[in-house]
Amino acid sequence: MKAHFSQVHWGRVVLTGVLVAILVILLSIVLFLLLNAFHVWDHLDQGHLAFQVFSWISNILAILLTAFGAVRVARKVERAAPLHGFLVGLVAALIVFGPGFAARLDLATLVPFVLMLAAGWLGGVLGSRGREQS
Repeated sequence: MKAHFSQVHWGRVVLTGVLVAILVILLSIVLFLLLNAFHVWDHLDQGHLAFQVFSWISNILAILLTAFGAVRVARKVERAAPLHGFLVGLVAALIVFGPGFAARLDLATLVPFVLMLAAGWLGGVLGSRGREQS
């Protein structure tokens, strides 16, 4: 285990994780502003539904961007690509969902957190396959 962590390119992992988190936050803000522009929040009955849709879209966006970032990192490293992808997912998930864990620990924050970790690992696996074939 110690040998694996000594081979990690921490600069790439942290930079990619931070960039993924920034993209997720910025795109979530844009989505929120678009929902406000269409006055979706004005109606009380539709406000709850709009918030649920916003939450799901933001979480799906976070998972997809994490997988994409992990694939990019995995294609550039020589060894332990799934570990690099997992660590990218961990860094991004801690930044995006860390404040949610500080406020309260519930299923609505735990599930997307775990899915971002899994997306990072899967991106690492897929990125290593793409590198081996080329």
